[in-house]
Amino acid sequence: MDHTVRPVAEASRDGLVRYLGLLQEMFPDLRIEPLDIVVQQDRVVALVDVTWSSAQPFLGIPTAGVAPWGRLDMFQVAAGRVVAHWGDTSGRGQFEPFVSGLSPEPGTQACAPALTRKTYGPGADDGDRPARGPAAIRVEAGSVVVDIAEPNVATVVRSSLERLAPIQPTVSSSPITLGPGDVLTVTEPARIETRNDAAAPATVLVLSLATQRVASLGGSRPAASPGLDLRPLAGGQATVGDTDRYSVSIGRAVLSPGTGLASHIVGALELVFVESGSLALTVGGGTAWTRQLNQTATAVEIAATLGAGTGLSVPAGATVDYRNDGGEGVSLILVTIVPVLEPDR
Repeated sequence: MDHTVRPVAEASRDGLVRYLGLLQEMFPDLRIEPLDIVVQQDRVVALVDVTWSSAQPFLGIPTAGVAPWGRLDMFQVAAGRVVAHWGDTSGRGQFEPFVSGLSPEPGTQACAPALTRKTYGPGADDGDRPARGPAAIRVEAGSVVVDIAEPNVATVVRSSLERLAPIQPTVSSSPITLGPGDVLTVTEPARIETRNDAAAPATVLVLSLATQRVASLGGSRPAASPGLDLRPLAGGQATVGDTDRYSVSIGRAVLSPGTGLASHIVGALELVFVESGSLALTVGGGTAWTRQLNQTATAVEIAATLGAGTGLSVPAGATVDYRNDGGEGVSLILVTIVPVLEPDR
């Protein structure tokens, strides 16, 4: 049992292995070396030296004030095995990319990206609200079955605890069953119907990049499913500008007090949803917009602090940073959309 708070991983051996894989991706030259070890009965306390040269950017954004590992660890040992772990989490940031570099096909770029969370009760389906490609879908809990009108434009990346080894994407066929952590991406306009055939609820995160081309797609719409709970999180207003091609990345960042994502210039659009805690931000060179469920959007032109349940849209060309200035952790979902420059021919 890992008693160290790691919101991106469950408190178990498998959760720790998964977290260590994420840590290696973020800090590839991280070294943790013991300086002193004290043993008393079934407990072991280690003072460690932590060194690294630099952190990899998270979704292309540099981190700020983040330390990968604390100086002190305590373990409980039974029958020659570590059965529990406690660690120092001060100054820690935890970063989990879901989708990196999704690039919709040219001609599908004029869109108003929207981030939504859907919860399906047992037997529920999308009804008259299916997702539309281009899109990315990540299962957060439970399992769902997905039917795609054009499965040849879809890709599935399966979740893996052994993140130390590369995860190979698989070209999907329809229908597709997705479990926790699995990600489905669709690069062209296509109707994406999702249902829950299991006995337990299922929750998915959906980033829709639907364009006007989708409106011309055929297909009848079934009646709305009473077991579907749909929660808009962020986006849906700001439009990605004219560009031949863009790249989309999605992930979750958990910021300890004093950490953040450094000041940077937004490429085409950024969306943020605050899941817990209070997120401070400073914006310049453009107007950002915040919105909570069923409330009117509010402009942010200099600085703001966003509470849990708040969505944010930051336009192209604006400069923005995200910080945890409070005393509790902050969890947020981040979407970055950046233009892809075509090489000169």
